[in-house]
Amino acid sequence: MISVSEAKQLIEQNILTTTSVEVMLAEAMNMALSNDIYSGIDVPPFDNSSMDGYAFAFNPKIQAYNIVQNIQAGDFSNHILKCNEAARILTGAPLPAGSDTVIQQELTSVNNGTVSFNISQLQQGINVRLKGSQNKKEKL
Repeated sequence: MISVSEAKQLIEQNILTTTSVEVMLAEAMNMALSNDIYSGIDVPPFDNSSMDGYAFAFNPKIQAYNIVQNIQAGDFSNHILKCNEAARILTGAPLPAGSDTVIQQELTSVNNGTVSFNISQLQQGINVRLKGSQNKKEKL
């Protein structure tokens, strides 16, 4: 057995010291970061739907909503959904104002411009990716 001071001396003699170098990301394989990396943007940049379905304001007393708009990925809407309204929404599309939940299309029934479903199968906020939920914008 060796003493603590001898162990420390062995560690100091055998420790690798490195310097920081700046390289392009493609050249950084097998390297370690010497500083933290910060995101300049929120990802996702806005609340959006994680699947095709219908966006609405969750209310356990309502099981049928009037479909008032269709939102595709890349679209933005100024319409604010009322409590009995829903928007047909595609994956990645921004959630319309006034909505907080998306029900997947397979769990719905559409008839004469109205979408209905069993609200008891849902939780508020389901199928929604919130702004910055993957990573948040940080000050550099």
